[in-house]
Amino acid sequence: MKDTYISDIDFKNISKKLIMKPNKTIIYFSVVTGMGYGMIIVLSLLINTKLTSLSLNIKLFFSIISFFLIFSGLLISIICLGFQKKIWRVISQWKNSWTSREILFAIIAFIPLILFYLSWIIFKNEILTKIFLICSSLCAILTIYSTSKIYSSSKSIPEWNNPFVPILYILNGIVSGSLILFLIFYYFKIESYFLHNFIIIILPTTFFLKLLYWISIKKSKKNNFFSTSEIENKKDTKLFTRSQTGTDKFNTEMLNYIDKNKSFSYRGSCIILTYITPVYCMLQTPSLVVNYEVSVITYAISTFLSISGMFIERWLFFIESKHAENQYYGKNAF
Repeated sequence: MKDTYISDIDFKNISKKLIMKPNKTIIYFSVVTGMGYGMIIVLSLLINTKLTSLSLNIKLFFSIISFFLIFSGLLISIICLGFQKKIWRVISQWKNSWTSREILFAIIAFIPLILFYLSWIIFKNEILTKIFLICSSLCAILTIYSTSKIYSSSKSIPEWNNPFVPILYILNGIVSGSLILFLIFYYFKIESYFLHNFIIIILPTTFFLKLLYWISIKKSKKNNFFSTSEIENKKDTKLFTRSQTGTDKFNTEMLNYIDKNKSFSYRGSCIILTYITPVYCMLQTPSLVVNYEVSVITYAISTFLSISGMFIERWLFFIESKHAENQYYGKNAF
């Protein structure tokens, strides 16, 4: 007769109950601010362009969109996460905390960013515009990097503690920012062969690194009950009980589970929407241009799909993450 214990666990049902729904605020903040900062970074790559000669409409469109993305992401994250009551105490820990550094860099970034907008739109000073743009771009990179390090420095979560995470955070911001900037330029009939070719290069590159990231987390060593104990006879060993019978913040928020088939489907959607569709549109530009209005709509749709894919990618980043103790509590404990 098969041994039966009172504390036998249906790991699949337990995992479903304990699934962590990634915080929507964090997903919105990390994606949207990355897009806004990405626009600044990509525009700084067009440093040889005479920026002050661009029309006022382009300047206003770019400034409003980029500022809205950056400010709304930061504001919502601060309000929803409760930082407004302890913002200064959070920043004071900048020597030890990547969260503090992220907030600090985000605040500092507003100084050259506002000066860039003013010099670009009002004063129309080419030299000052480019200086403030470069400073804003550097602050943007530091802010995105700090955001990524909040997760990549967490050694208890192998999927986050990965060298590809900071690179992908920065590149994904640049990808989305470059697509929005290209759409603005195209709408106002500004041709930029550099930006066009840059997108064709940066998207496949980011896609390739994302694949390497997925491969690396799959091959990473996963701890479980046996790897952290000296028990060698796995066949006759059964889990009698969990370490606790109740619930707490850990086992209700940190234990993630997603079906492998669903994970594969979401990854495929992310790849098609974020990387393949925009590149295909760029490569097919001559045949897509039936008329100006149709081509604008086509690029707008491809940009929207790419941004949607970014949200899927970031959701997967959280839902596929497994805390080290998840190997004991969760479905794959043995």
